[in-house]
Amino acid sequence: MRGADLLLVIGRAPGRDDHRRLHAGRAAAAEAEARARARRRRGTRPGLPGRAADQFRHAADRGGAERRELDGSAWRAWREQARADYLEWTKPAANPGRVQLAQIVAWLRERLPEDAIIANGAGNFAGWISRFYRYPGLRTQVAPSNGSMGYGVPAGVAAKVAHPERVVVSINGDGDFLMNGQELATAVQYGLPVIFVVVNNGMYGTIRMHQERDYPARVYGTALQNPDFAALARAYGAYGATVEETAQFAPAFERATHETASSGKPALIEVRIDPQAITTSTTLDAIRARALKG
Repeated sequence: MRGADLLLVIGRAPGRDDHRRLHAGRAAAAEAEARARARRRRGTRPGLPGRAADQFRHAADRGGAERRELDGSAWRAWREQARADYLEWTKPAANPGRVQLAQIVAWLRERLPEDAIIANGAGNFAGWISRFYRYPGLRTQVAPSNGSMGYGVPAGVAAKVAHPERVVVSINGDGDFLMNGQELATAVQYGLPVIFVVVNNGMYGTIRMHQERDYPARVYGTALQNPDFAALARAYGAYGATVEETAQFAPAFERATHETASSGKPALIEVRIDPQAITTSTTLDAIRARALKG
């Protein structure tokens, strides 16, 4: 993005992380200039409201019959290198503990149908989904903005209502799940066979990460006393299973798939991971050590 001469954002507004990546580049300056010009024009602002497909159709109609073929040879090498870098980056990377979360996500991307919907909440656990799950097409991801915890469960329920014919997997952290996990009752009541995954590390992981980064070894208010999530699912009338090592996930997921298909009710798989697995690339101890060094 920083190397771009022009950035067209189609179908969405730039988010916080997009602006951070653009900040040092020419595109950020151009956007700021465009916004300033727009503010000077009363009643106008940058951007085209409406559906992206309709806007492009309208632009094509106004463009007349002339069409020019685009020659992408000038940036072919750059494009191929970027693709190779992406594929390398999405190869499973090891984390501490008996459960390798990257391997589980990589297994899901190979196992799930191309139109499967992944709904997730907010938290560090979502880093594994964002990095290692290769979304195959449009409208296959339902995810929050601005760290909106508790989003994944109701989003999964809503996705299944909207698309009952598609596989829906809702992936949540433990603290994340506990904010709206009661909506599992809604899925049971209305016969919505969503498969919920709860990644349990026994804490509010993102907040703990920032504690260690800014106030190393001063842990406060981030530990969780969690229920047995599989037992909780069964209490609601759903199927529940617990995974404590990587090899247990695939059979647990296949069983959950069978149970949802036969009963028409949801399933929940609790995945217990090592608290040290705080991001896809570092550990809590490493973050604390760096912070103590100053």
